[in-house]
Amino acid sequence: MGLNNREDAEKTRRRIIDAALMLFSKRGYGHTSLEMIAKEVGMTRGAVYGHFKNKLALYSELMQLSQTPLYDIMERALSNPAPPLTALRSFMIEWFELLESNPQHREAFEILLNKTELTEELSEYLESEYSLTQAMVDGMGRLIQTGVEQQALPADTDVRFQALSAYNLLMGATHTWLFNPRLFAINTYGPQLVDQFFFALKRSPEHSAAAKIA
Repeated sequence: MGLNNREDAEKTRRRIIDAALMLFSKRGYGHTSLEMIAKEVGMTRGAVYGHFKNKLALYSELMQLSQTPLYDIMERALSNPAPPLTALRSFMIEWFELLESNPQHREAFEILLNKTELTEELSEYLESEYSLTQAMVDGMGRLIQTGVEQQALPADTDVRFQALSAYNLLMGATHTWLFNPRLFAINTYGPQLVDQFFFALKRSPEHSAAAKIA
């Protein structure tokens, strides 16, 4: 395939993805067909099959718009030469900044969380989402563990619990904001939630002990 043909194919592929993003966002995954997507871009369904073997393949590629940026900011956090807790805070703040500044990332995330029925058809794709979740929790756990080793946190900090707490904070705020963005400004309250997490993190042994007694 010549250079021009490859460029044309990539542009067409991008148009299909953009149309799918719009229709999945508007109608949900289950109520959007490849035929609808093809019509939106002025193509036949057969022509769309030339780029994606089925709707799930298209959905999976579209969801990379939500996954890839998160892997990127986690990689930056893990290679950040700053102290580990500073790197962790930067990662968490960047998570919220992505939601606000990157429309495709935001729309793909919203489709996943609010507009996708978790059916057997999607089981193969969900494995990649499970892997992302694991990578985010593990990455934050590594930063917290390094903080413990560098004595920035108490030695008896429950690293796994705190990593899960951080992830639940990020996902909870994300889900709430995507469902009702009028409820709060993510660029204002996101950092405040992160700072509240770090306030609790530095007192974690006391709270862990209290929880065990209760």
